Amino acid sequence: MQKKLLFGILLIVTSVVFYRIFFSSTVENTFPFSKADNVELIFYKEAQQGGTNLKQISKTPYRKKVKLNENEKEELFEILYKDNSFIHSIAACYDPRHALVFTKQNDTIGIIEVCLECSQFRVTKEIKQPDMSDGMATKLNDFFKSKQ
Repeated sequence: MQKKLLFGILLIVTSVVFYRIFFSSTVENTFPFSKADNVELIFYKEAQQGGTNLKQISKTPYRKKVKLNENEKEELFEILYKDNSFIHSIAACYDPRHALVFTKQNDTIGIIEVCLECSQFRVTKEIKQPDMSDGMATKLNDFFKSKQ
């Protein structure tokens, strides 16, 4: 009986460790964080009704652009991909005021556009779509305000 219990516990612990190593999202294994040299937070000049054409984002007028340091990138990653809130409310507006632009050697490799009013994202196709929750929207709003 004790051997079966010990084997069961060992199997569970091994499974958890295996999952964390191979399937858990980290900055090092989540595109575009894993590939980007720079991450910039863009504050649009005004809300973009219906969103911007992400392929033409360089032509979108912005009020401010902030280059994030390593700690800020880690904090942003934690908000986007580690938030464990499950309550999610959506409105239909999609008038984003912020975008996150990921670059490598001055080439844009990914964009995450954010509308906090309706709690929605638009991302370029290679990026894993974060699951927005009300808690995440609050954390993102606080993060963005701290960079203004």
